[in-house]
Amino acid sequence: MRSSAPLWKVAGLIVGLLVIVRDVVFATEYLVRRSGPYMTRFYLLGWPARLLSKTGLTPNLYLQHFHQSDHKIPHNHPRWFLSLILRGGYLETVWRGRPVPGKVLVDKFVRLPWRLNRIPTTRYHYVELLNKSRGCWTLCLVGPTCGRGWGFWYGGKYVDSKTYKRRVLGLGGTKPQPVVGARSTDH
Repeated sequence: MRSSAPLWKVAGLIVGLLVIVRDVVFATEYLVRRSGPYMTRFYLLGWPARLLSKTGLTPNLYLQHFHQSDHKIPHNHPRWFLSLILRGGYLETVWRGRPVPGKVLVDKFVRLPWRLNRIPTTRYHYVELLNKSRGCWTLCLVGPTCGRGWGFWYGGKYVDSKTYKRRVLGLGGTKPQPVVGARSTDH
C-alpha cells in the first residue's frame, strides 16, 4: 500500500503555485486613507501604473471594491473608463463643465447594480456609497491616459492629485497646508 503523503505534498505544491499565479496574474492594489481602507482593486487585465511606466498606454480591466465614499471634493481621472456596478451602488455628483464656486451646476445620479456608467476624463465628480457597511463592487474597463491628469477642483482651481494629497490631506509626511490661491472648503 502506498503512502498518501506524496499526494498531500503535490496538493500543497499546486495550491502554493495557484496562489503565486493569482498574485502575478491578478495584481491587487490597496488604496488606504487615514480612516481605513478606501478601495481594493483587482487587475484582471493590465497592471497598476506603479508597476509599469507612467505612460498609461495599456487598457486595464479591473474589479474594484469601494469601502468608503469619495471626499466631497470634485475630481477628474486621467483615463476614461466604463464602470459596471455589480453590487451595492452610489450617488454620483457630476459637475457640468468645470466646478464654479458659488454656482451649483451639478447633476446627481443614483448608480445601481447592472448599470453602465461612462466616465470621460473631462468629468469632475465624486461618489457617495449608498450602503456604507457593504460598499460597492464595480467592474471597470479603463482606457489609455489622455486627459490632463488626475486632480481635484479645490478652492476654485485645479490641484493635481499629488499636491492635493500632500498639502490638503497632509499625506506624505507633511501637515496640511493651504494651496496657493485656493480657499479652504469643508471635506
